[in-house]
Amino acid sequence: MANWVPQLLPVPQGVGQTGQAFADSKLGGVLIANPGGLAEWTPSGIRWIRKGAPVRAVLRNASDLSIWIAEGEGVTCVKDGAATVFGAPQGVERDQWESIARTHDGSIWVRSRKTVRRLAGDSESRFVDPFPGWRFDSFRFSRIVVDSRGAVLMGTRDGFAECDASGRSSPPCRMHGRREGLIAEVSDVVEDRDSLWLSVSGAGVQRQFGRGVWENFDQSEGLDYSSIWGVIPSSPETVWVGTRGGLYRGTRSGGLLKFAMERDTGSDIIRTMRMDRDGALWLAFSPHGLARYDPRSRRYEADWRGLPSGQRIRSLLLDSKGRLWASAGPMGLLLLDSPSRQFRPVEIPVPPKEALLLREDAAGDIWMTSRNGPFRLRGDRWLHYSMRDNLLDDSTFAIAVPEARFSPAIPSNEVWLAYFSSLGFTKLVTDGDRLARVDHFRRAMGRSKPLPIF
Repeated sequence: MANWVPQLLPVPQGVGQTGQAFADSKLGGVLIANPGGLAEWTPSGIRWIRKGAPVRAVLRNASDLSIWIAEGEGVTCVKDGAATVFGAPQGVERDQWESIARTHDGSIWVRSRKTVRRLAGDSESRFVDPFPGWRFDSFRFSRIVVDSRGAVLMGTRDGFAECDASGRSSPPCRMHGRREGLIAEVSDVVEDRDSLWLSVSGAGVQRQFGRGVWENFDQSEGLDYSSIWGVIPSSPETVWVGTRGGLYRGTRSGGLLKFAMERDTGSDIIRTMRMDRDGALWLAFSPHGLARYDPRSRRYEADWRGLPSGQRIRSLLLDSKGRLWASAGPMGLLLLDSPSRQFRPVEIPVPPKEALLLREDAAGDIWMTSRNGPFRLRGDRWLHYSMRDNLLDDSTFAIAVPEARFSPAIPSNEVWLAYFSSLGFTKLVTDGDRLARVDHFRRAMGRSKPLPIF
């Protein structure tokens, strides 16, 4: 992937930069399903093939070089310059057809968000329901995927379906859902060697190794909330989970992990959590509040002085020296003075406009993002970087630093920043106090030319 560079291609009027689906063409180019119709890219440029109705899916049938497209509310086959339209009389009712695929036996499959239809081979002229009585509803766009074994895979609103294309198996489909760890709609399925990669709406990407079963934890294991803000494994048998409904302890017994709410800590949203050297948990709540909880003694301490009233703690950091740092947004950065049980403001020469995420790198430097650039505590000196140092923007949010627990192969002088805006992200290469190099990675342009700073 390091050699891939995004490139914006010149396009004819009306094509725009949106491609909803792609297929290879017989001219060595790419067919582009587009809201304005069907276009074809070749090394000599992009041209319209069909213009007018939106095209949501395209397939080139390699056996006869026909092109199948889902346009408007129907399906069309273009072969040797002639177009055959499949509508309701041919089994394709008016619908928003969004995906087309060809199975190993030569059948053409089409799918909308609620309906699947199959045209069996070249001799047939009518699409039929391949799995009567089965439903494959999806809330959003979902493709039909044919895997290396010839099975038909379809994401659904409850997971995904794996079906025998011939329909001869009993039952013909196997539905994968909550039992396999899928907690939301699957919008896409990609096969990679012996694994499947699934795009799960609102829940990222999940991988099914070797077509086996995921290990997943939800209500059936006692975890009442799916909005998880923090996870801390404290031993091979115990894991702590911060949720929107309080703290949960997971205990493994007989190979199974079961969760129970830790009621001593209340039921407020836990936004961030850290474990100290003594095995106690520091919990930052929403809308506000901070507590230390020792699971062994069940001691719960919430009487910490110096915390800003009504202000949520954005991030916690327990550094390699055992110090507890807390970022309090517009109230700045705080450091706990343990003997007095009081958080004290940290004086920084250039005050942060809003203290956000905290990290410690492998060298022991403390990094903090803010609305006016990242800050770095190196030794006893605070350093501040901003657009004057060639950052894309001063408003930085996410930060990744090389940590001592990670592989030594990760460069110890690299720091990655992401911004509140959609400008992209930046890699910083440090040399002592200074930034020796700044690389920008922009969404629309790929990586920009490295800009050394002297």
